[in-house]
Order: sequence, then C-alpha cells, then structure tokens
Amino acid sequence: RMSNTLYRATERFLGNPQATKVPFVIGLAGSVAVGKSTTARLLRELLAQREEHPNVALVTTDGFLLPNAELEKRGILDRKGFPESYDRKRLLRFVM
Repeated sequence: RMSNTLYRATERFLGNPQATKVPFVIGLAGSVAVGKSTTARLLRELLAQREEHPNVALVTTDGFLLPNAELEKRGILDRKGFPESYDRKRLLRFVM
C-alpha cells in the first residue's frame, strides 16, 4: 500500500526518535503563490503530532520581501514574490 510505503520512507527520513537528535532542514521550492507556505504549515502540524513532538521552526521567504513602498519605488511592485523583490542581504545574514 502507498500509505505504508510513505510511512516507512518517513520513518527512515526522520530516523529513530530514541537516537541522538540531529537538526535537519526541509526546503520547499516552487513558483510564486503555489502554496509553499501553506504546505510548510501543514507539514509542521503533521510533525507536531508525532509522539516525540519535534521542535519545528517555520521560516518562509515571505518574511524577507522588501517593503511595498520600496518595491513601488523600484517599479517592481508587480514582481512581488519574484527574486528581485527580496532583501537578499537580510536573507543571507539569516542563513549564515
């Protein structure tokens, strides 16, 4: 069954909950407004239901968008969500 296969793959991915805790990152990619943030929130909720209740931090790129006033000033308000609309320096500082 597909659900059993998915469950086994998930268990392999997450590892043994009794083992040493090692942080991991799950990245979601896709075009503008396809549901990346919604999928991330759903995944966070599903992980929270696990017996060991892993600590999940949700970081979305929406928090790194330039302010609308800045996008308007640059003439790219209609490009909100595209690469040029992000504060890349702030995003890189966060990641590093």
